[in-house]
Amino acid sequence: MKALKPVLAVVLIAVLGAFGWALMWPQAPAIMITEATATPMPNGALVLAMTLTNLGDPDRLTGASSPEGDVVIAGAEGDLALPTGSTPKLAMDGAHLILTGLTGQATDGRLIPLTLTFQTAGPATTRARLTPPPAQMAHMQTPLDAPTGPSVSLTVTPQGDTYRVTVAPQNFRFAQDLVDGPHQPGTGHGHLYLNGLKLQRLYAPQAVIGALPRGRHQVKVVLNTNDHRAYAVAGEPVAASAAITVP
Repeated sequence: MKALKPVLAVVLIAVLGAFGWALMWPQAPAIMITEATATPMPNGALVLAMTLTNLGDPDRLTGASSPEGDVVIAGAEGDLALPTGSTPKLAMDGAHLILTGLTGQATDGRLIPLTLTFQTAGPATTRARLTPPPAQMAHMQTPLDAPTGPSVSLTVTPQGDTYRVTVAPQNFRFAQDLVDGPHQPGTGHGHLYLNGLKLQRLYAPQAVIGALPRGRHQVKVVLNTNDHRAYAVAGEPVAASAAITVP
């Protein structure tokens, strides 16, 4: 037994050392911010867009700030909840950030520091690259009026702590192979939103939303053309919505 003592001591030291390194090593953030851009608008404000990847528990975006100007959340239709395992986007066609009062010049390529605050994960920082507006932005923001075009309905079914979304379109076909191509009547894709936050594109009639924070949430789908315009009837997007209440 005495001969084993040195071996046990070495093992114990190795375990304690590994534990110490784990404590010292920086932990990966629960929410990652990528693809952050700042797009100038005609009124001088900047639209801030980015992808948020939630690697942790259900969370909420509660605010944003920058030392380079004033930042507010725009386009939200309730609390901006981030489901577990989701990669939603702050984007012009949904909830996004607006920066006003930019200090200095709005020069292409300039990096603007940002801090986003989440209810559970806390603050997370990034830098948004200032980029010119896309050439097709005005076109993409103009709905395609199709009075005899598609319609859609939406149901949400709880499955454990997740939610299955089922989309039932009429006179419409999901066509992932045609995305980014010219408009073809009755084809396209969907945009799935949660309280105004764009969760993902839909190329099929079903999707899954991860675990959500407590409260009431509004799920909405909007049908879009291959060239990213919303289908519309009398100027209103072809859309459907359903509510989720998490006790």
